[in-house]
Amino acid sequence: MLKRSTIIIVIVFIIILVAALLFQRYQDKNDNNSISATEQTYLIDIGEYEIIALEINGVDGSQVIVKRETEGKWVLVEPSGKDADETRIESAISQASRLDTLSKLESKIDLADMGLDQPTYWINVTLSNNEQKSAFIGNNTPTNSGYYAYMNGAPLQVVNKFNVDSLLEILTNPPILTQPEELEIE
Repeated sequence: MLKRSTIIIVIVFIIILVAALLFQRYQDKNDNNSISATEQTYLIDIGEYEIIALEINGVDGSQVIVKRETEGKWVLVEPSGKDADETRIESAISQASRLDTLSKLESKIDLADMGLDQPTYWINVTLSNNEQKSAFIGNNTPTNSGYYAYMNGAPLQVVNKFNVDSLLEILTNPPILTQPEELEIE
């Protein structure tokens, strides 16, 4: 009998062990399904559309305007009379659509404290559905990790400084196509 009872105890133990492992696996699977990734938000939400025009203005009067022609070629409207560096324009377009929001702020904050009563920069985009969106960029945050920004009808936000600076770089260095100088061979 001792052998028979030992076998029954071992079988019951194995059944409990398998049940515990299955239960744990089931719980882990449910826990993974309930965890949702934080959705990244961007200052300028372009949705499913493409940017077909970009205008960036600085408070100092600097301005760059680019538009996509119907055949898909980018044209430098301002500064005028120059050939466009399409690679740099594509980079700027990508950056404009990826100005990631670090945080959203209370609406009771004074715009003057953030430099948004008279924004330092404003960015206008035209989407492929002809919708126009404008974003306004103010002061750096105290930690220098972002800029205060807003869009009409949207909450005040802090956007990633690195991304904004990368985009605004085309104001000081417009996307003008430069031709390599010909080398003189002697």
